[in-house]
Amino acid sequence: MKIIELPIAEIYKKLSSTDIKLETYRYIMEAVHKIDVSTNAAFQRKYNGFYVLRFTTEHFRRVYYSYMETHKANNTIQFEDIFRHLYSETGGMELSFASKLLHTINPEMPIWDSRVRYHLNLKRRPISVEETIDYYSELVVMLTEYLKTPNATAVIGVFDELFGETGLTPIKKIDNAIWSLGKAQ
Repeated sequence: MKIIELPIAEIYKKLSSTDIKLETYRYIMEAVHKIDVSTNAAFQRKYNGFYVLRFTTEHFRRVYYSYMETHKANNTIQFEDIFRHLYSETGGMELSFASKLLHTINPEMPIWDSRVRYHLNLKRRPISVEETIDYYSELVVMLTEYLKTPNATAVIGVFDELFGETGLTPIKKIDNAIWSLGKAQ
């Protein structure tokens, strides 16, 4: 397994000049448990903008939010369950959106997107359902091990120094640090 080493000085510089939209994230994480996300247009607009769901089809978003509403109290739900459901209902291989739905339900779980793939030097995007499930499992193992390293402690320390007590999970702080590094090349 690769050992992740994120650039602390660059993360400090980028995080201190990047809008990470903490208030929008907090709203999503609190509101998901207070409202019916399958019908609440205001929630869906904020979520769509924050997680860039706006480029999906109406059918996909209906399936997505219905599933989120039905399963939002189940913080033991697995990526595989979400991914297989979205795939069977929409035909889309939406690894990133499935991971974002999982993270919304269980904030201890990582989000996968192209920036994570690029900055963690992960292999190409998987092309089958089984590869996708294995791929996400590998990401979970990699980040779980990474969180035990001095580099992760330093990245989290930078985040805490810049933003104070946010209530974010360590995995979300790492996600924000990776996101701050910029788009995949």
